[in-house]
Amino acid sequence: MDVRSKGCTQCIGVGGCEKYCKLHIGEALERLLNEVTLVKSDIGSYRSTVRNGKLDLIVSGHRIDAPGEETYILTSTSTMLDKSSKFNNAYNQNVVSILTEYLNSSIKFTPEYKAELLERLKEININRKLPLPFKTHKTFDVDVETSKEVKQFELPLDHIKWTTNKQTGKLEAQLVFKNEYTSAAPKYIPMKYEDYMINFRPSKNGVYTDVGKYNPDLIRATSFGLFKPIQISDGDNKIIIDNTYLYYIASNNAITIIGKWESGDKIKGYNSVKGIEKSKAFKFIKDNLGTIRMHRKYIVPFNLTELNPIDI
Repeated sequence: MDVRSKGCTQCIGVGGCEKYCKLHIGEALERLLNEVTLVKSDIGSYRSTVRNGKLDLIVSGHRIDAPGEETYILTSTSTMLDKSSKFNNAYNQNVVSILTEYLNSSIKFTPEYKAELLERLKEININRKLPLPFKTHKTFDVDVETSKEVKQFELPLDHIKWTTNKQTGKLEAQLVFKNEYTSAAPKYIPMKYEDYMINFRPSKNGVYTDVGKYNPDLIRATSFGLFKPIQISDGDNKIIIDNTYLYYIASNNAITIIGKWESGDKIKGYNSVKGIEKSKAFKFIKDNLGTIRMHRKYIVPFNLTELNPIDI
């Protein structure tokens, strides 16, 4: 989607501003970096086969069974590690540049805070910190394929394992569920983050204890363990939701902010697009706010990854 490359003649700051620009991306990225749970890994560091010997191994993966129960996966130093950004560019700038510009736009950010946040983003991009939207040993409703059919069981997430694909160098996550219900299926059921809401979902006793009724179509995960911004289209109107804002996309692709997630995960509406609250798209969002709210913290800022488009 095209975004405007020219800023305003005079910036009033992102607070309350309805004109979307890269500073809003920076604000949403700052919020994401502060709110998501991250697991510290040692991927990219070197090890030796023998104590005090030659550094002939590299940490290329990570496994977490429970908090404090973590394992490093070692392979040959010839293993290629992909350290490219986990986020798309926007306004012809990479995310480091966008975040830096946002942090420098306000005197409220101290040099120490800016350095800390930029380091956190760097560590995410080089896989030294990994998003953890789900805790191990929480239960999920998992589709289990037996010899006769696919049945749904409530299974605990036994462990999460990140390994480096030897062909691409990219880090791949595997969520492994423990099956103790049927001998007609393997004891351990592997899934990807991308399978969330398709082949495994929240259970009433698991990751979201207040799950209630939810719409599985709204949430799609990236391979890295974050969620895609949601685009709702009703034919006449198009609204996008990320971890910080609601955006209205006009027919000419102009972007207007129509709402913001406030404390307590409540939406503060802006009167920036007349009549939008009466649209089918807006009403659909209100009807499904519970699903969006419980995933909100892990939704990537708009324009930094692909969308999850929904036509109603």
